[in-house]
Amino acid sequence: MIAHLKGRSQLMGAVIAKLLSLGAIAIAAPVINEIHYNPPENPVRLEFVEIYNPGPAEINLGGWRPSYPANYLS
Repeated sequence: MIAHLKGRSQLMGAVIAKLLSLGAIAIAAPVINEIHYNPPENPVRLEFVEIYNPGPAEINLGGWRPSYPANYLS
C-alpha cells in the first residue's frame, strides 16, 4: 500500500513539474470596453458599462459594482 502511494506521489510530482516547465498560463482579465453615461436628453436615458471577456472561460461578476456613484457636473 505504501509503495502504491509513493508511486502516485512521484507521478503527481512529475506531472506538476511538466506543467510548470510549460511556462506561465495566461489568464485573460475582463476589460471595461465602453462606458456610456450622462446621455443627451432622449426618451430613453440609457447608461451602461460594457465589460468584455477576452478569455475562453466564464468570469463570475457577482458582487461587482461601481466603487462610488457618478457625480455629473453641469
